[in-house]
Amino acid sequence: MPFYEKKADSDGLDIPNEVMLYIANQIDTNIRELEGALIRVVAYSSLVNKTIDASVAAEALKDIIPNATPKIITIAAIQKEVGDFYHIKLEDFKAKKKNTIHCFSTSNCNVLIS
Repeated sequence: MPFYEKKADSDGLDIPNEVMLYIANQIDTNIRELEGALIRVVAYSSLVNKTIDASVAAEALKDIIPNATPKIITIAAIQKEVGDFYHIKLEDFKAKKKNTIHCFSTSNCNVLIS
């Protein structure tokens, strides 16, 4: 919290304590990310012409705050994405005979899976 108060005073900003607490609770990695989050909130509030509050801070930081539920990546999802990229059917990954593009795409799947 002292960092935010000092930064807000030096920049002449009036940032409520609830916003400072919200940012500090969401981002706990390092001081640079905290400062970046504060700058982002101030810039966003200026852009949308709203006063800085917790809801504005949440909206401004929605892209950088980690999601509570991590995305689960499965082997089937990797095979689907690689197959879509190389225009290969899922059955072709499991076929005994493979041409060059199939071998390359299967190798890519194996690298992503391991």
